[in-house]
Amino acid sequence: MLRERNMYKIEEAKKEVAWGIEFHTVRLDKLKEKFYDVLEFEKFTVKAMKTTSYVTTFRVHKMSEFLQKSIETFKQMLENEMLMGGAQAGNELEGEDGAEGNADGSGSPSKKDKDAKDAASKTQTNINQKGATAKQLPQATVTQHKTEGEKKREQRKLEREMRKKKIEKLEKKEAMHSGEDPEDRKEISLAKQTYGDFKLKLAPNYVVPENQRVNFAKKRQQMVLLEGSIHKLKVDFNKKITELKGRKREIIDRVKFLNTRLR
Repeated sequence: MLRERNMYKIEEAKKEVAWGIEFHTVRLDKLKEKFYDVLEFEKFTVKAMKTTSYVTTFRVHKMSEFLQKSIETFKQMLENEMLMGGAQAGNELEGEDGAEGNADGSGSPSKKDKDAKDAASKTQTNINQKGATAKQLPQATVTQHKTEGEKKREQRKLEREMRKKKIEKLEKKEAMHSGEDPEDRKEISLAKQTYGDFKLKLAPNYVVPENQRVNFAKKRQQMVLLEGSIHKLKVDFNKKITELKGRKREIIDRVKFLNTRLR
């Protein structure tokens, strides 16, 4: 009877304080969510063991979803621009190859191109013969899988390299005979192109260069990338301090263990 009465009183007391417990629990959870859960690293200090030196970490907030999405989109944009630039460079090289092939106006290849093609085909046959003696079966499987487009691209690449080497040799010979330095020629041509072009920014005919123009998208991209780099630097610094803290704790535990053994 007494036990049942005590249990009844305990249950009544729990019901009376239940509202207060729930109120303070929700209040504490809200404070944690607002001030603690948003942190990626909490601020703490690591002191030296023999000197008065110390180092303190940064109180770093977590990156917002908006910032993460913006950084990812900007990175994707930069990758796409790099890919487009590489594709344009390849198309320009192919166009130069076609223009050099039809430079005489009749559409027939010139003597230099024929010589380059013959030399490239000879080098290609020599490489294939050397590789066939050592790796006959793998070469046969690789050539079977190659398409006509890949073979043509490899052939054009070899021809382009041969033409580049010939042009470099001719330029060197010309420079030796004329006694002029190719670098000096480049500087002279650049000086002729930019000579007398001193436009003031206040002039009515002044045009801002493309690489110096700033708009909303560029400035926003710079701000987002700057914020992301600052966050990364702080996180890396805090990680190093955390590793230092762990090493200090290991040293202290080791010293304590050795002291207990001496006792």
